[in-house]
Parts: sequence; structure tokens; C-alpha cells
Amino acid sequence: SYADAHWVLSQLYHQAPGFPLSIGNKKSSLQHAEKAMELDPANLDYQLQLAVALECNGRKKEAIPVLENLLKNPALKQEPELQTEAEKLLSDFSK
Repeated sequence: SYADAHWVLSQLYHQAPGFPLSIGNKKSSLQHAEKAMELDPANLDYQLQLAVALECNGRKKEAIPVLENLLKNPALKQEPELQTEAEKLLSDFSK
């Protein structure tokens, strides 16, 4: 599957400046995050990126449960940096 490619593209479209400076595109970021999750829904990085892309597209209410489910995942204990980032985002999004 090309889940990793979709994840990288989602990050690229999210982080890059938009037109006319670069290729940044919030909608494309979300589309690729959703595709990565479709291909590998258990991947913790993909879950976090989906939450970020949802929030960037004005869909914070949808991002919060994604983060809550991610933080409930026992596998996250093996990824302390990812856990810290997810906790921070959930706190920020819940304000």
C-alpha cells in the first residue's frame, strides 16, 4: 500500500506555504491523511496527522475524538514523543 506516501504528502501539504509561494493546500492535506488512515488505520502517526489536518480544515470537533482515541491506544506508551504531541494538541483543541 502507499499509506506512507499519503502520510508524507499530507504533512507536506499541511506545512508548506500556499500558492503562490509553494504547494501548501489544507484540503489536499486532509485528503491524503484520510487516505493514509484508510490504508492503515492502526498507525499512530497517521491518526495524529488526521487530527491535525481536520483541525486545519476547520473541523476541530472531529479532530478531538481522533486524538482521544489515539491517547487511549496502549501502543502509544511506546511512543512518548507522539503521546506528548497528542496530549498537547488535545489540550489546544479543547479550548
